[in-house]
Amino acid sequence: MPLVAPTAAAPPLVLAIDLGTSSVRVLAVDALGRAVAGTEAQQRYAIDTSAEGAAETAAPPLFDLLVETIDGSLALLGPQAGEIVAVGFTSFWHGLLGLGADGDPATPVYYWGDTRSAPDAAALRRELDEAATLARTGCRFHSSYWPAKLRWLGRTQPARTAEVARWSGFAEYALGRLCP
Repeated sequence: MPLVAPTAAAPPLVLAIDLGTSSVRVLAVDALGRAVAGTEAQQRYAIDTSAEGAAETAAPPLFDLLVETIDGSLALLGPQAGEIVAVGFTSFWHGLLGLGADGDPATPVYYWGDTRSAPDAAALRRELDEAATLARTGCRFHSSYWPAKLRWLGRTQPARTAEVARWSGFAEYALGRLCP
């Protein structure tokens, strides 16, 4: 992506947010698709993993880190922050988060790399027609996708899943909090 000096940035601006599996990055992009130099804020974070295949993190600290990184980019942008007219948001794939009736997280964020549901993906393959499911949904039975994760959670953590009113990706949860 080409860079442009803040004084030469063509308004309006877009705030670009990238919530990846190891860091949160935020920067401003001008109307010509150029990154505004000096506006990138990035903060790294670690996913909790285990030998059993866990890959998860608590949602509240991740949300706080996201807000902190957004604030950092806006501070770097200074008065030009008032020229932001849109926000683009991308996030890690296949994250799963259970939300309680109050909208607060009832589970950790389970990442695509969490493989504890691999036996449940195998069970789905035995019980259902994977080719038909793939044709209908575009989704294979795999531990990174929600069907296997939901089955695993229901099987291994029934009390926790009973507290869940709805399932969400982390990005949808974060956007719901940022833009109520």
